[in-house]
Amino acid sequence: MKTVINVYTKYIKPENYDIGMILTPGLGDFIRGTITLLKLSKEMGFNVLVDLRYNPISNFLKTQDIDKLYLEKVDENLNNLNFLYFLDNLKNYIEESLEHNDIVTLHTNAIITPANNFYNINTKNDSLTEDEKNYIKNIFTPNDELKKYIDEKMINIPKNYEIIHFRLGDEYSFQSNNIPENILVKFEELFKNNYNENTILLSDNKYFKNYIKSKYNVHIIDTDVEHIGNLNNSINNIINNKYSWGDLDLYIKFLDDFKMDAFGEGEYKIIDDYNIIAYFGCKEHHIKFNKNYTEFTSIRKDDLCIINGKLKIIDNFYKNNNLDGIKGSLLDFFIQSNSKKIKTISIYNWISGFIYWNSLIYDIPIEAKLNI
Repeated sequence: MKTVINVYTKYIKPENYDIGMILTPGLGDFIRGTITLLKLSKEMGFNVLVDLRYNPISNFLKTQDIDKLYLEKVDENLNNLNFLYFLDNLKNYIEESLEHNDIVTLHTNAIITPANNFYNINTKNDSLTEDEKNYIKNIFTPNDELKKYIDEKMINIPKNYEIIHFRLGDEYSFQSNNIPENILVKFEELFKNNYNENTILLSDNKYFKNYIKSKYNVHIIDTDVEHIGNLNNSINNIINNKYSWGDLDLYIKFLDDFKMDAFGEGEYKIIDDYNIIAYFGCKEHHIKFNKNYTEFTSIRKDDLCIINGKLKIIDNFYKNNNLDGIKGSLLDFFIQSNSKKIKTISIYNWISGFIYWNSLIYDIPIEAKLNI
């Protein structure tokens, strides 16, 4: 059967985004796109698969039983994956691609909900079938390591608990402690009016959680969290990754301790965020990387010979993240899925997808205070 695979990868070439800008889709965004594909599959007649191998969440979720043929197709197309945000673009791309291919790989967070109802819980516009819910639940099943971690963190948590979730906004997300006093006071007052003894406080800001915990008898899970879609760009991304060397079937690899495997032993030193000096083959090479460390241009000293290189697909590059933070974010996701109710409070006029889709998939009642 014709098959469309939604690939959750942390890097897509800038020119492959249909929205004209680089996005970093979080977990809720990816779930939304997968649900959109599931609904389109009934209309357009294709099968849906999800490949999580190139996102760090795959370290903590049950491995999917996907035929090798499909995985090879993902690997083959990974460096040229298209990002489809707009629903019409997604439908057209699938329709055109399936005319010539049995397997189509892409990344989408397309919205099948009308834009004016986007993540507005009061509209009740999004409805999921039981098959759709079970499909997502099956993909996001904790592996043994994550199950153990969840059990350990939940030991002192009441069995019948509610969630209160604060979205302080991107400016204060993920470990920021630079929260103005007026913001703290405003959200503290909202907290006071919405919690009880069985409440677990979740937030995208650890400082806020600890601030509230220091003043109130509320349950928090003391973990780091990280935006699952973010790509940690750093020159360190090159370490233990292999790159092509010119048009020939040759490769170089940057090792730990500033060593290289480059047709023999070599070494390198970092100049700045995108430039290194490498020494191998009795020559000195000035290597400059692109912004995502997937390609480089090398200029050899003395004769100014120019060589271009590209990343050879390696799991480490796509999984290079704060794994403790990823595990903490998944813990928050599964804590929500077992709660009796979710209250979410946000500075935005929409509900976080991380919260919204969880409530729909796991049938958790949700109450939202938005545009605070």
